[in-house]
Amino acid sequence: MEKISAGLKKHLNKELSQLLSQYEKKRLTLAREAEAGFDISFALEEEVWERKIKFLKNLMKNKEVAPFQKKSTEVVLGSYVTINFQGLKKSFIVDGVGYKKDDIMIVSSKSPIGAILLGKKKGETILFQGKTIKIETITSAW
Repeated sequence: MEKISAGLKKHLNKELSQLLSQYEKKRLTLAREAEAGFDISFALEEEVWERKIKFLKNLMKNKEVAPFQKKSTEVVLGSYVTINFQGLKKSFIVDGVGYKKDDIMIVSSKSPIGAILLGKKKGETILFQGKTIKIETITSAW
Protein backbone atom coordinates (compact mmCIF):
# COMPACT_ATOMS: atom_id res chain seq x y z
CA MET A 1 0.00 0.00 0.00
CA GLU A 2 1.33 3.45 -0.91
CA LYS A 3 2.03 5.82 1.92
CA ILE A 4 1.18 9.51 2.02
CA SER A 5 2.59 12.14 4.35
CA ALA A 6 0.21 13.36 7.04
CA GLY A 7 0.72 16.94 5.83
CA LEU A 8 -0.17 16.14 2.22
CA LYS A 9 -3.25 14.19 3.34
CA LYS A 10 -4.36 17.17 5.48
CA HIS A 11 -3.78 19.55 2.54
CA LEU A 12 -5.74 17.32 0.14
CA ASN A 13 -8.63 16.97 2.61
CA LYS A 14 -8.78 20.77 2.91
CA GLU A 15 -8.72 21.19 -0.88
CA LEU A 16 -11.46 18.56 -1.26
CA SER A 17 -13.63 20.20 1.40
CA GLN A 18 -13.32 23.62 -0.26
CA LEU A 19 -14.03 22.15 -3.68
CA LEU A 20 -17.14 20.31 -2.46
CA SER A 21 -18.40 23.49 -0.78
CA GLN A 22 -17.86 25.58 -3.93
CA TYR A 23 -19.48 22.88 -6.06
CA GLU A 24 -22.58 22.76 -3.86
CA LYS A 25 -22.93 26.58 -3.91
CA LYS A 26 -22.67 26.57 -7.70
CA ARG A 27 -25.31 23.84 -8.00
CA LEU A 28 -27.71 25.80 -5.73
CA THR A 29 -27.19 29.01 -7.73
CA LEU A 30 -27.91 27.25 -11.00
CA ALA A 31 -30.98 25.53 -9.54
CA ARG A 32 -32.39 28.94 -8.48
CA GLU A 33 -31.66 30.36 -11.93
CA ALA A 34 -33.40 27.40 -13.58
CA GLU A 35 -36.47 27.94 -11.34
CA ALA A 36 -36.49 31.57 -12.44
CA GLY A 37 -36.71 30.47 -16.06
CA PHE A 38 -33.11 30.74 -17.21
CA ASP A 39 -32.10 27.91 -19.51
CA ILE A 40 -28.58 27.11 -18.38
CA SER A 41 -26.69 23.97 -19.25
CA PHE A 42 -24.60 22.90 -16.29
CA ALA A 43 -23.61 19.48 -17.64
CA LEU A 44 -20.13 20.40 -18.93
CA GLU A 45 -19.23 22.51 -15.93
CA GLU A 46 -20.58 19.83 -13.60
CA GLU A 47 -18.39 17.22 -15.30
CA VAL A 48 -15.27 19.36 -14.73
CA TRP A 49 -16.12 19.80 -11.03
CA GLU A 50 -16.79 16.09 -10.62
CA ARG A 51 -13.49 15.17 -12.30
CA LYS A 52 -11.57 17.44 -9.90
CA ILE A 53 -13.39 15.93 -6.91
CA LYS A 54 -12.76 12.38 -8.15
CA PHE A 55 -9.07 13.18 -8.75
CA LEU A 56 -8.56 14.39 -5.16
CA LYS A 57 -10.48 11.45 -3.69
CA ASN A 58 -8.43 8.98 -5.74
CA LEU A 59 -5.17 10.56 -4.59
CA MET A 60 -6.08 9.76 -1.00
CA LYS A 61 -7.81 6.43 -1.60
CA ASN A 62 -6.12 3.33 -0.17
CA LYS A 63 -3.14 5.27 1.17
CA GLU A 64 -1.54 4.62 4.54
CA VAL A 65 -0.75 7.85 6.36
CA ALA A 66 2.91 7.98 7.32
CA PRO A 67 3.46 9.45 10.77
CA PHE A 68 4.63 13.06 10.63
CA GLN A 69 8.34 13.54 10.92
CA LYS A 70 10.20 16.56 9.61
CA LYS A 71 13.11 14.28 8.76
CA SER A 72 11.87 11.00 7.41
CA THR A 73 13.59 7.75 6.58
CA GLU A 74 11.21 6.55 3.84
CA VAL A 75 10.01 8.17 0.61
CA VAL A 76 6.20 8.57 0.67
CA LEU A 77 3.74 10.74 -1.27
CA GLY A 78 4.50 14.30 -0.21
CA SER A 79 8.19 13.67 0.58
CA TYR A 80 10.83 16.24 -0.32
CA VAL A 81 13.73 14.15 -1.63
CA THR A 82 17.30 15.06 -2.51
CA ILE A 83 19.21 12.56 -4.63
CA ASN A 84 22.78 12.37 -5.83
CA PHE A 85 22.73 11.56 -9.52
CA GLN A 86 26.29 11.09 -10.78
CA GLY A 87 27.63 13.85 -8.55
CA LEU A 88 24.71 16.23 -9.19
CA LYS A 89 22.22 16.87 -6.43
CA LYS A 90 18.58 17.10 -7.49
CA SER A 91 15.66 17.87 -5.19
CA PHE A 92 11.95 17.42 -5.75
CA ILE A 93 8.65 16.55 -4.10
CA VAL A 94 6.95 13.25 -4.89
CA ASP A 95 3.30 14.05 -5.74
CA GLY A 96 3.32 17.55 -4.29
CA VAL A 97 -0.20 18.34 -5.48
CA GLY A 98 -0.97 21.97 -4.71
CA TYR A 99 2.51 22.81 -3.40
CA LYS A 100 2.85 26.57 -3.84
CA LYS A 101 6.57 27.30 -4.32
CA ASP A 102 7.55 27.83 -7.95
CA ASP A 103 11.18 26.85 -7.53
CA ILE A 104 10.36 23.32 -6.32
CA MET A 105 10.11 20.55 -8.91
CA ILE A 106 7.20 18.12 -8.53
CA VAL A 107 7.62 14.49 -9.63
CA SER A 108 4.64 12.19 -10.08
CA SER A 109 4.65 8.94 -8.14
CA LYS A 110 3.57 7.34 -11.42
CA SER A 111 6.66 8.61 -13.27
CA PRO A 112 9.54 6.16 -13.68
CA ILE A 113 11.74 7.85 -11.04
CA GLY A 114 8.84 8.52 -8.66
CA ALA A 115 7.64 4.92 -8.79
CA ILE A 116 11.13 3.58 -8.08
CA LEU A 117 11.71 5.95 -5.14
CA LEU A 118 8.48 5.23 -3.22
CA GLY A 119 9.26 3.18 -0.13
CA LYS A 120 13.02 3.61 -0.46
CA LYS A 121 15.06 4.78 2.51
CA LYS A 122 17.62 7.52 3.11
CA GLY A 123 21.10 6.36 2.10
CA GLU A 124 19.84 3.68 -0.30
CA THR A 125 21.16 3.53 -3.81
CA ILE A 126 18.98 2.58 -6.73
CA LEU A 127 19.61 1.88 -10.37
CA PHE A 128 17.70 4.16 -12.74
CA GLN A 129 18.17 4.05 -16.51
CA GLY A 130 21.49 2.28 -16.00
CA LYS A 131 22.76 4.93 -13.59
CA THR A 132 23.27 4.78 -9.83
CA ILE A 133 21.29 7.23 -7.70
CA LYS A 134 21.80 7.71 -3.98
CA ILE A 135 19.01 9.03 -1.77
CA GLU A 136 20.65 11.81 0.25
CA THR A 137 17.80 13.31 2.29
CA ILE A 138 14.08 12.79 2.85
CA THR A 139 11.97 15.38 4.64
CA SER A 140 8.31 16.27 4.81
CA ALA A 141 7.33 18.92 2.27
CA TRP A 142 4.24 19.81 4.26
